[in-house]
Amino acid sequence: MRTARSALARPAPGVERPAVPRYAAVMLLMALLGFGAGGAMADRSDTSDNGQMARPLLAYRCPTGFDTAEDLCRAFRELLGRAAPGHALRRIGPGEAMPPLRDHDLFITLGANRTGDTRLTGWLDWQEGPDGRPTRGPDVSLDSSDAPLSPGMYADFLRGLWEVSAPPPLGGPTPDR
Repeated sequence: MRTARSALARPAPGVERPAVPRYAAVMLLMALLGFGAGGAMADRSDTSDNGQMARPLLAYRCPTGFDTAEDLCRAFRELLGRAAPGHALRRIGPGEAMPPLRDHDLFITLGANRTGDTRLTGWLDWQEGPDGRPTRGPDVSLDSSDAPLSPGMYADFLRGLWEVSAPPPLGGPTPDR
């Protein structure tokens, strides 16, 4: 019993299959991989090492020193992800230096002091690009007179803080000049 074979698997006797489709496929593959034509991919200054467009960096630092600081940082990271979806987020630890910034990069520090169980005061410090000057936003406080503060309150607190002091490149208020 014979099995059916594709008509293209073997050319009919005396008929040559043209080499053009194979050549075109190889050239297309080389173009997609960035080879040929002078290595056009290698000359792009707006790409990362793997050839993808480099996204602006949003480096951020969180507060420490109170029991729910990590919960506050998690809520802050979620807010940053929504506020700057085109940025690559990178958390900077308390002892780490600020990374070198490029023109569209941003460094934001969330500062916070917790006073007892019922009061949290926060502020944002930021710097835009390599030549930007450090800027501090206003202090915003969260007070609870009838219950201790809980991590469930942090998202609303950070939204309020962001509304009054987000860096201008991310839609915040423009400083008075």
